[in-house]
Order: sequence, then C-alpha cells, then structure tokens
Amino acid sequence: MITLILSTARPEAGLKTLLNSLKKQTLEHSLIEFILVDKAYDQRKTNYLEIMKQFNSDFSGTMKYIKDTTPKGYVSISSARNLGVEAATNNWIVSIDDRTILYPDTLEKHHSYFEKGFDAIAGFSDFHHKDEFQISEPDKTDERYDVPGAGHGRFAGQHFYGYHMAFTKKVWQKVGGFDETFDGTYGWEDIDFGIRIYNAGAVIRLAPECKVLQVRDSAHHNTFDDRKVPSTVDSGHIRWLNDKRHRLTLMNRGRMKW
Repeated sequence: MITLILSTARPEAGLKTLLNSLKKQTLEHSLIEFILVDKAYDQRKTNYLEIMKQFNSDFSGTMKYIKDTTPKGYVSISSARNLGVEAATNNWIVSIDDRTILYPDTLEKHHSYFEKGFDAIAGFSDFHHKDEFQISEPDKTDERYDVPGAGHGRFAGQHFYGYHMAFTKKVWQKVGGFDETFDGTYGWEDIDFGIRIYNAGAVIRLAPECKVLQVRDSAHHNTFDDRKVPSTVDSGHIRWLNDKRHRLTLMNRGRMKW
C-alpha cells in the first residue's frame, strides 16, 4: 500500500482537482491512503470534510484530514510533512505540495519503484502558471535531468524537491524526519532531507518519467531553475549555515562546483 500526503497552508489548495486526479489513478484504489495536513484547518474544516466525504463515497482507498499544529518558531512545512508521515499506516510515502494534479500513472510508477527496492524517489513535475486547475500543456518543465552529472543516488538526494518526492517511512524514521528547526535557505528543507537520507544509505532514484502537474502561483519559488546547488550542499554537509550565507553562495556562481 502507498500513502499520498498533501501539506497545505494556501487559501486555495486545489483539493477538488487533486482528488479528481486521485480517482483516475491506474493503481488499485484500495492500495491508496490519502492524508491532508492543513494549516488552515480551523477556517475550512467543514468545507473540506464535506469535499472528502463526497469523494470517498466511491473511492475504495482511505482518507485522513489532519490539523497542522506547528508550534511557533518551528518550520511549518517540515512539521506538516512529519505529521502526515506519522499518521500514515503504510511504509511507502508520496509527498506533494498543494495546487498539484496527479497524472493517471503517477502512483503506479511510485509503487513499482518501491517494489524494486528503492528507498526514495525524486519525482518530477510539469508546471503551468495559471489559475486553471486542469491538465494542460505546461509552460515550464522540470529541467533537473538536463543538469550535467544528473543521475540516481547523490545527485537525486541533492535535488530532492518537495513538490513531488517519495520515500519509505523506515528511512524517514532513520534520519529523524524533516528538520523542524531547519535554518537554511527558505524552501531547501526538502533538499536537506534528501542529503540526510542519502548519507544514511538510502538508495534514491531520479525519476523524470514519473511526473505530476503543479499549478504555480505568485507564492511559489521557482527553485527548479537553480541548476547548481550551494557548495555546502554539494559537499554533503548535514549542518546548514544561515540564510545570509546561502544567499551569497547562490549569488556567486563562481563558488559553486560539482
């Protein structure tokens, strides 16, 4: 069985569209568990519970709706992802961002990778920057596979992006989950997790053939355009420096290396 986790704090999470794409999955639905971790739980609990109830009436999988209770001073997205994994009844986890649509074979592909023995999968994404929640031609594609040196293992760990990633609960437990006190560059807590599971011995697959579609809004940071990573990431350091140091590293391309 496989658990799909959506962590959200946005006013429009795209829940209906995601659930519609979940219903179209080629993977047997009884093998799927869906967990929604919501920062805005108190504001839309009634509405979202009704949406999930209607969807679940003809869906043979299981569903859970969880309030994100991240304490002040902690990294919300890391905490939300950890809450979702803790609540998962399965060992195989797929984690996505909000405003995401699954392609029909997304979960089936992840299921097959896990069956082959991979500990983690760096999934890919297509993007379009519109307010239309539907499958459409993307205006931007995931370019990680075109980066020199792209491949499984260490590279995949360094490019483990939160908008579409998969891992076993066992390897998540081994490294203590996502770092809820992460002090690195904004949005890089997922890469930190990828590096730590790689250093812990995880076998990671870079999977450009396994995609989702993400509807981007102005709040999304286009980190997939950063073709190189800070030197602290490249050298595999577990301890992160502060944001200022990372921003300087990103600005100075000459200091980046492979």
